[in-house]
Amino acid sequence: EAERFTRVCEESAPEGDISAQVLWRLTRAKVVARQGRIAEAERLARDAVALAEETDFPVLLGDAFMAFGEVLQFGARIDEAVTATEKALYWYEEKGNVVSANAARGVLSEMGATSVD
Repeated sequence: EAERFTRVCEESAPEGDISAQVLWRLTRAKVVARQGRIAEAERLARDAVALAEETDFPVLLGDAFMAFGEVLQFGARIDEAVTATEKALYWYEEKGNVVSANAARGVLSEMGATSVD
């Protein structure tokens, strides 16, 4: 059902609305990763990160990297997931988003990352 709603968002989100374009891709990436469609999930998450990197929105960048890290975890690519999550943490801290930064630290800790502040 969640994937169906991402299709509605994809169809209705204006091309120029980068936030909407990033968010439907991130949501679908997480859904399809849970379905075992890892290659598709990684492509969607990479596309979302690339779009987010065209902006100057730290929280959107943090969210994009956080979701990308989650997708990489589903693909058992833990080292890359740690790197993506560390980038999310950077952007959350850059914005001063304490709640999301703490969530990123928690995920890093769960992955056994040693660089968690």
